[in-house]
Order: sequence, then C-alpha cells, then structure tokens
Amino acid sequence: MDITTAEAVRNDYNLSPSRYVASDDQEPPLPLEEALVLLSHAEEERAEVDAELDQVLNALRFEGWRYG
Repeated sequence: MDITTAEAVRNDYNLSPSRYVASDDQEPPLPLEEALVLLSHAEEERAEVDAELDQVLNALRFEGWRYG
C-alpha cells in the first residue's frame, strides 16, 4: 500500500506500518500437516541450493564456507 505525502503529514510523519495496514485481514494459521509439508519442501530446496553453492565455491577453490 502506498501512502501520500499528505497522509504522512496528517500523521506527523509516523510511517509505522501498523498505522496504514489493517490487521483484520489476517490469514488463518495453516493446519499443522500442511505446515510440515511446506517445511519439508523448504528443507529439500535449501539442501539443493547448498549443494549448488558447494559446487560453485569448490570451482572457485573456496573451502570451509559451510554455514551452520
């Protein structure tokens, strides 16, 4: 959401997001099973990206980068 300069002036230049974003539009929480599936997919994707990064860093002869 964009605010106008006039709105910012009216609000004493307070740019706090909570002033401009309604909290009534909150999404309901995900069911646990769905959240676990999404987490599993994210972990798989992270592992794939880590492997690709390893290949690039090894090609550059940069070792010992391992995160975590």
